[in-house]
Amino acid sequence: MSAVITRGPVTMSWCVFAATAVVITLTTVVANVVALLALWRVSRVPSHYPLMSLVTADLLVGTTVMPIGGARELFVFHLEHHDPGKAQKACTVNINVGYVFGSIMLSFYTPAVVMIVFYTKIIRSLAAPPPIRAHRGRSPVPEVTSIDVRQLPNLNMLTRAAALIPPDAILDNFSVRQRRATMTILKLMTLFLVCWTPFFVMLPTDALCTCVSDSVWMLCTWLGYMNSAINPMVYAVASPRVRKALLGSHTSTTQTER
Repeated sequence: MSAVITRGPVTMSWCVFAATAVVITLTTVVANVVALLALWRVSRVPSHYPLMSLVTADLLVGTTVMPIGGARELFVFHLEHHDPGKAQKACTVNINVGYVFGSIMLSFYTPAVVMIVFYTKIIRSLAAPPPIRAHRGRSPVPEVTSIDVRQLPNLNMLTRAAALIPPDAILDNFSVRQRRATMTILKLMTLFLVCWTPFFVMLPTDALCTCVSDSVWMLCTWLGYMNSAINPMVYAVASPRVRKALLGSHTSTTQTER
């Protein structure tokens, strides 16, 4: 008896799922590898380490979880010492209601609520105008911007350049970064919830009534996996440097990202 056999007959739907799983897996791996290399090459700064950790996590999903999940849906694996005369052991974890509800609360719903609350606070903080404090004595911005730089020969070049930048330009640049950061957070959070919520609704439903079909199960599962394939596209939209790397351009940008 063969140790590996196909799960059911090789039909058109079987082939379509196999091709789709391969495409999603390869896209996830390639996109996240390129994004990780781009971040490591051009943005090796502490502020980008959290983004690099997210890319690494998505890469691990593409290299470990997706191949095993796809193979499990397409093939049946028997141990070399499997006795065909004995009943096969089935995993009953997914029909244990207490385990399912406890696991989904700890792994999805509770973190999702915490994420929404904290991201809402972050978005509110980003949307708020920067505080302008009144200082006793000298006020660095008005004084520097109103001084004729030619009268300050001892100032270094950085101070002279800063003195020539209008305050409105600084505030406009800050507002642009605010909007970009806010949109990136919203896109990542929305994408995560859209991709994974169907799975974590389907899982307890199936535990209660065992009424979810195999096709719906696979659809919800791989929709969640696709989150790891789409995330690099969001990073590319938010970062010109990552976008250039994902598009295959190795030309470095002159814009400084913080």
